[in-house]
Amino acid sequence: MTYCPSCGAEIGDHLAFCPKCGAQIAEVSEKTMPLPPPPPPEYAQKGHAQFQQPQQALPQLVQRNYLIWFLLTFVTGIVGLIYLYVIFEDMKKLDQYPKPPGVPSMTLDQNQMIMFIVLYVLGLGLIANYLIYSKKYGMFNDYLDAHPQKQEKLPSRNYIKLMIGRDIMLILSGIFFTVGAIVPALTVGFYTDPLIAIAGAAPLSTTMVSFIVFTVIFMVIGGLLVVGAMIIGIYQIVLDFRWQEAMNERVRIIDPNAPMKDFM
Repeated sequence: MTYCPSCGAEIGDHLAFCPKCGAQIAEVSEKTMPLPPPPPPEYAQKGHAQFQQPQQALPQLVQRNYLIWFLLTFVTGIVGLIYLYVIFEDMKKLDQYPKPPGVPSMTLDQNQMIMFIVLYVLGLGLIANYLIYSKKYGMFNDYLDAHPQKQEKLPSRNYIKLMIGRDIMLILSGIFFTVGAIVPALTVGFYTDPLIAIAGAAPLSTTMVSFIVFTVIFMVIGGLLVVGAMIIGIYQIVLDFRWQEAMNERVRIIDPNAPMKDFM
């Protein structure tokens, strides 16, 4: 077992940086670093978590290749759900490594996971997505904000706002398409009178011209909203890639030898 030369925390032999204070671990071992002194009795009596945590084997941290996961998700959507499960497990493993007091947990409650699955089964995937991604980005951001050991790459703070904006644009586009197609169709002779007028080389009535302009405007607005939603969707893919890059950086800080996994 290795001990941090800066704060004296007990850490794994395979780590190059102290998970507690961030100090770099040189060639330090039990032979060169004495055992830390036992905690004062008053700490043990007061139940300080840092002295009461049982020693356990730390799980192996890994880095993930988001590009592979995205391509597989593009082919079959079920892989996207598997990826979400995998990254929550990665966050849970990362959460088991020692961290300073005040750093929030990134472990997803089992009841919450069951609730997400039930929402998907009930056809409420939209609500489930909001809850899952709010946890994915919220818990990781809170962890990084409170952790004294900072990093260069950070996840987005506006992902949920973008999700809401994208879905609102899709809903509005559907409304504009529907109104633009149905309202003129409810007018008597909208589909027949223009054809008759054009066949007889007669001019269209003012009412017909107004309804045609109305339809074109609403269809164009609906199309622009769809394009806007697609742009936001593409940007969200970029943000998910950056989230995984930030997670990979945090893993490398704790364990520089953590392997890169292309898939499971």
